[in-house]
Amino acid sequence: MTQFEKHQYWTAIINQQQNSGISIPQFCKQNDINYANFHYWMKKIEQTDNEQIAHQVIINESSILNGEIVIIH
Repeated sequence: MTQFEKHQYWTAIINQQQNSGISIPQFCKQNDINYANFHYWMKKIEQTDNEQIAHQVIINESSILNGEIVIIH
């Protein structure tokens, strides 16, 4: 399983838990999921989601017209 596939898999598991209305320990026990792995992926996905927050960027048109290069990461 690729890292991307793992991310998708654990995102689905975490969403199932959140929609279940039961606690994380209960959910893990009922679904035979390792509690530590669940928390690892929950934190990892939260961190990844926070890194993908969009921010507004304002570019001065005169800079572009003067041939300056603009690189956005």
